[in-house]
Amino acid sequence: MNVVSFESKIRDFIEQNQLLDYSKRYLVALSGGADSVCLLTLLQRFGYAIEAVHCNFHLRGDESDRDEHFCEELCKPKNIPFHRVHFDTKTYSELHHVSIEMAARQLRYNYFKELLQSIGCQSVCVAHHRDDVVETVLMNLIRGTGIHGLTGIAPKAPIPVNNRDLENNENDALFVVRPLLCVSRKEIESYLESIGQTFVTDSSNLEADVVRNKIRLNIIPQLEDILPSASENIASTSHRLLQAEYLFNEGLELYLSRAKLFADQNNKEGESSKLAGSIEGLWTYDLRELFENEYVLFTVLRPFGFQPAQIEDIFRKGIPNTGQKWLSNSYTAVVDRDVLQVFRNDDPRLACHAKEQKLPLEGLYNLGELGNFCVKKEVLGDNQDPMTLVDKSKNVACLDANLVSFPLTLRPLKEGDRFKPYGMKGTKLISDYLTDRKKTVFEKLCQLVLCDESGIIMWLVGERVDDTYAVNAHTRTILYIKKVEK
Repeated sequence: MNVVSFESKIRDFIEQNQLLDYSKRYLVALSGGADSVCLLTLLQRFGYAIEAVHCNFHLRGDESDRDEHFCEELCKPKNIPFHRVHFDTKTYSELHHVSIEMAARQLRYNYFKELLQSIGCQSVCVAHHRDDVVETVLMNLIRGTGIHGLTGIAPKAPIPVNNRDLENNENDALFVVRPLLCVSRKEIESYLESIGQTFVTDSSNLEADVVRNKIRLNIIPQLEDILPSASENIASTSHRLLQAEYLFNEGLELYLSRAKLFADQNNKEGESSKLAGSIEGLWTYDLRELFENEYVLFTVLRPFGFQPAQIEDIFRKGIPNTGQKWLSNSYTAVVDRDVLQVFRNDDPRLACHAKEQKLPLEGLYNLGELGNFCVKKEVLGDNQDPMTLVDKSKNVACLDANLVSFPLTLRPLKEGDRFKPYGMKGTKLISDYLTDRKKTVFEKLCQLVLCDESGIIMWLVGERVDDTYAVNAHTRTILYIKKVEK
């Protein structure tokens, strides 16, 4: 191994990708294996200000403690500040219903973010190398992927966050930096041997019992038997695809900018109800724009947990009809006329999550996410005209109290529900009424109704009262029911 050549290769890679700055301090993720030991050694040799961090996941018994001790002893003579953290990875995995591998990843990066912020650093350096890129590309390829999955591993990227709705502020972003992507595992081990630097071996990496290990131990060696430069060629292709992805994303953004709907775009007929595009936690897209190109649909739905095969099936069947919906673990995508709406399955505003609530008497009722409801009566004087006392606000129902029997029931809308809208002679399906009012699917799912003791609907909450119960010229006592928005 030519030590100078190896080090120059990595220096050039750092400079070309603008990964590190001598004026800043960096964390180095140190496992004790050859890759991370090489990274720590090189960055100190290059003169960067570094601190080491070791995560003990307690997955390999005494071997885990051995690795921690090795890392601590490695840092002492080098005068490198050493941080350590212990995780109960198995318990975390069980509590959060994720794999051991995913649990370790989430624990690691959550801790990295906390530590970076506490010591005033912006980046953690990790020891992914060229072989990791090849493994990642092959793994994504056999699982099914878009262009992003074929770009392998980026030299620098924001630290992953667990919640897709959580975004880093650009000025406070924390990054993962990978200076060793230009060299192979074999080169790394040869370099450490040349400088006389020891390291530890994770025995689990030698077992072909997980997908990545099977690719590393079985598939890649067979590819290199066919063509010795196979790994290097795959890594080079991945790098070229990474460059192509920048151009690809520019075109994709044009599609997405046309597909995303906002309040002013959705209000086409002037009579539109509260607009989906303006409701927090509800994503709205132009249906036809999404179905122009499968990758646009993939880009929109994949972050919401929809699987590639599911998205492919949706696209293959063509533009869907109103009311058609699909579920992922956490989200619902539903077609509403010419738009596609996506919302969380557990959105607290959805009436389907609400239980029937009884309002037995007059008073103020705090009904949690359903809001607060105020129920009170007002007796009219002899000369008062009841029609002048009607509150026409959408969140207020004015009823003839003598026609109402307590207790009242507040409940979600049910299929087949009918009422007699104020001013109309006959009854109407509430679903048809809401459609005529141009309510979105999401708004329909949030709709509540208020019934009297007999179960007859008196008020479509926030919309209209039933004509049978409405205040009329003969009303002498008005029952006011007001929904107080949170």
